Amino acid sequence: MPTTPASATSTPSCTTAPSRPVKRITDCPYGDCPAVYDTGGGDLIIRAYTDVDPAHAAAVGPLPDGELLGRVPRAMLLEAAHRLKLEGEAATR
Repeated sequence: MPTTPASATSTPSCTTAPSRPVKRITDCPYGDCPAVYDTGGGDLIIRAYTDVDPAHAAAVGPLPDGELLGRVPRAMLLEAAHRLKLEGEAATR
């Protein structure tokens, strides 16, 4: 597993210890699609297509060290949000 860049460790949303297992929460019939993974520690890992469109980069602006632009299908993120919501509701029962 890649290490977290030092600049990313100060980000408040980075709460996951590197030793936690990850669980894929989106489906893909092909196995090598963009995906969302739950770290179990409050963060998600997004496997995405690298977005190298200069217009997108210009619209987003400069990125800090350790960040990159990724492109994923909207439906995948909606599926992940729905599944996370269901898991959260099931955990409170």
